[in-house]
Amino acid sequence: MTFDPRVYFTLRSSDSEPVLVEHELPGIALGGRLPFETPTVTIDRSEGVPTSAYAELGLSTDADLAEVEHAYRDRVIDVHPDHGGDHAEFKQVQDAYDAAKEHAS
Repeated sequence: MTFDPRVYFTLRSSDSEPVLVEHELPGIALGGRLPFETPTVTIDRSEGVPTSAYAELGLSTDADLAEVEHAYRDRVIDVHPDHGGDHAEFKQVQDAYDAAKEHAS
């Protein structure tokens, strides 16, 4: 495998069978372009649900990414230190947003 087209064409004239791949492109997106099958990957997000993060944002654990972002924007207005909020509470809301966003995406 190579990311460099020049190396690909050099290897192509040898006994090796090169595969040219695009940089940072996940294998699942290559699909039919590969000479072999790619496995179907499913991600189980039911484990490790950050319930406290969702509670901090006032959401249920089945909220989608758009709801998480909206709740974060609403919540951060109340706790931001520039608007008279507490820095520790602001950090807690940021951490909750990071955890909930990762789970929801």
